[in-house]
Amino acid sequence: ARNCTSNEFRCVSTGDCILKEWMCDHDDDCPDASDEDAVLCPGEVFSCPENQMICPDTTIHQCVNVTQVCDG
Repeated sequence: ARNCTSNEFRCVSTGDCILKEWMCDHDDDCPDASDEDAVLCPGEVFSCPENQMICPDTTIHQCVNVTQVCDG
């Protein structure tokens, strides 16, 4: 992976570089969504679309359909 510039963020799993302005924008620009990590985005209010809920066991904002919750 190349070195990221000062205005770029390095994705955790791939080492890809994305623009820092893409961080915390509620759009997963890194394959692992590390650019949307709750630790990196303090104070961000995140909500899921209707009929979806946020996964409670992760710091990464990930929404799942309510029909998939507790489905084993």
